[in-house]
Amino acid sequence: MSRSARLTRLFTVFTAGVALALVGPAPDPAGTAAPAAPPPADRLGRAPAVLLATFHLEENFGGGAWPVYGDPCRQGGDIRVIWRVPAAFNDAISSVRTFHNCRARVAEHGDLRGAQITLPSARTVRMPAGWNNRTSSLMLIPVG
Repeated sequence: MSRSARLTRLFTVFTAGVALALVGPAPDPAGTAAPAAPPPADRLGRAPAVLLATFHLEENFGGGAWPVYGDPCRQGGDIRVIWRVPAAFNDAISSVRTFHNCRARVAEHGDLRGAQITLPSARTVRMPAGWNNRTSSLMLIPVG
C-alpha cells in the first residue's frame, strides 16, 4: 500500500472515530447493540478496515464510545498503536471491547510510557483495580 493510500485510509478512519467520539452512540448498558458501522471502502475500492475495539467512558460499555478500526490482529502482523487517546477519552476509559483476535494493552501516559497492563478479556466490563480512568495511550495486540 502506498504512503498516500495509507494516509488517506488513516484520515478516513480517524475522522469517523472523531465524529463518533463527539456524538457518541446511544447508551447500551446491556451490551446488545451491534458495533458501529465501519468506514466505507477507500477510493481504490479496497475493503474497509474492521472494528478492532471500542473504548467506553462508563463501566458495562456505557457512555460515549470511541471505535478503533484497522486490519484484524494476527500473530506476526502489525500492532495497532495509539500514541495518545482522543482528549475526550484521556484518563476517562472505564470499559473495553475488542474484536478480531485483538487484546488491548493500555498505558498510563502518552507514547506508551509509565505503567502498562494487558487487559485480560475481550469484554472488559470494568477496568482492573487501579486502572479506571487512567489510560492515555494503548496498543492492540494479537491474542496468544
